[in-house]
Amino acid sequence: DVEPYLAAADILVHPARKEAAGTVIAEALACGVPVIVSGICGYASLVADSGAGIVLPEPFDTEHLISAWRSWHEQVDMFAGKAVNASKTLKLRGRAADAVSVILKSGNF
Repeated sequence: DVEPYLAAADILVHPARKEAAGTVIAEALACGVPVIVSGICGYASLVADSGAGIVLPEPFDTEHLISAWRSWHEQVDMFAGKAVNASKTLKLRGRAADAVSVILKSGNF
């Protein structure tokens, strides 16, 4: 049960370099926690669509992560508000089929 841990978090940082699903990203948004995520993550589109965090450009670059980490504090209230809004409309059911599709398309299995 990750909900108590996410509830205590200010932000989730998920800078995966090779990853397709990233369910923890959806879980964080469902708990109203903003995220910094690499664009390779399967659920990065949830972050981009909701505006509830920062999606790092591809290919992964440590400097982009450092820059995002430094700048998110300036926008934390906005990100947190959008994460809470996303949590109200987030549809997690049926996402397994979406994840399988992303995995199969990426060839990373």
